[in-house]
Amino acid sequence: RRIIVAAKDNRPGEIGYPASYKEVLAVDMAHFEDPLELCYRPVSPVELEAKGIYVRAACATGGERFYTGSSFAAPHVSAIAARLREHIPCLDARLLREALKTISRPADTGGAG
Repeated sequence: RRIIVAAKDNRPGEIGYPASYKEVLAVDMAHFEDPLELCYRPVSPVELEAKGIYVRAACATGGERFYTGSSFAAPHVSAIAARLREHIPCLDARLLREALKTISRPADTGGAG
């Protein structure tokens, strides 16, 4: 019933671990205004893109700043997955992956990070 969401490596052409395991839902960054927007990439080992460019977050020295990286995109997918599970508790990992795919826009409409 669990699904692991992991950020891909930010280096071009690299996926990294654990994102490259087929059981893991790999996430890349994209520039979206809406933090709930997702882009599904059906032929890629990195299945989803989520908001990961210019993400406002707390700064260790106080205040906030904007960050960019796939590690900022993965929590968006985790949060969306948690919200889906909250409303549909019977979703197993396979069905949750399908639900994320269903609510995502296809990759050919943009969202490349």
